[in-house]
Amino acid sequence: SSLFFPLVVMQVNLCLCVGARVSLLLQQLSLRSVTCELVGHSRRNFITAVSVKDQRLHIGNSSKDAVEDWWKVCVEKQKDNIGGITFARLKDGLKEPFDCTKLGLYLVHDAISIDEEDYLLSRVDKKLQRMRYLDAHFDRVSAGHREIERSKWDERSQDIFSRLITSNPITSPYKDDFSNSVHILDLSKDGFINPHVDSVKFVGPVFTGISLLSDAIMTFSPSEDYKKSEEGKVAPTFEVFLPQRSQYILSGSGRYDFDHAVFEKEFEWDNMKFKRTRRMSYIFRPKQLFPKSPFPSMPSNI
Repeated sequence: SSLFFPLVVMQVNLCLCVGARVSLLLQQLSLRSVTCELVGHSRRNFITAVSVKDQRLHIGNSSKDAVEDWWKVCVEKQKDNIGGITFARLKDGLKEPFDCTKLGLYLVHDAISIDEEDYLLSRVDKKLQRMRYLDAHFDRVSAGHREIERSKWDERSQDIFSRLITSNPITSPYKDDFSNSVHILDLSKDGFINPHVDSVKFVGPVFTGISLLSDAIMTFSPSEDYKKSEEGKVAPTFEVFLPQRSQYILSGSGRYDFDHAVFEKEFEWDNMKFKRTRRMSYIFRPKQLFPKSPFPSMPSNI
């Protein structure tokens, strides 16, 4: 009887281990079948398949109708603002208006008030002012910048962040997935952000940000991966006007298939001339929702 109890424990532990491995295998097989059905086995397409299957209609619990209804209200409110309805335009000689909402990109004017902007700046500016602007980012994405990640915020700041995330049907389904950590990027007047797609290692299927201190232009162009597809070969390069205190939202194809960059220092929009000064952005990103390497054959450095 003295040997019986340890043997029982060993058998139970063995069953649990085997059960866990079988469960994981079934999950992997299920994920593999989804991937095969949608786009095949490629590393990039797996991530896109799981997300874009619903994301092209703006994932989550929000229907396409809910998104369209919300956007109609936004358009009505901001139609008289600079940029207004045509907040995006093709980057070509004619600079024709471009509807980037079909790619999952949205812009909300005056998402925060002047008072809220001043308050958010006061929370981080002292620390940033003690830092120097860096000549280059570790992954060469940006230069002339300084950045911090902060997770502890006072109640007023948290209320502002919560409103930004829950006030639209694109990010609100992910309200529980957004971490308390906010990425703050401070770009000097001569700084720039090179074209890039945010890594799926660190950023979930949607993310949003607010622009403080200065107006700017964000340029979107098809990524190198996307250019290999039939859609990507004919996809346009376009610009989005980001007014000071506005909120931008990236989802769907716009989040995964297009590089985004900020490098214009002087520009013209709606027949008005602008000069970008120091610009700060608060970026809110949901946690990664997908396994880093769902299949044994898939590299982990996605």
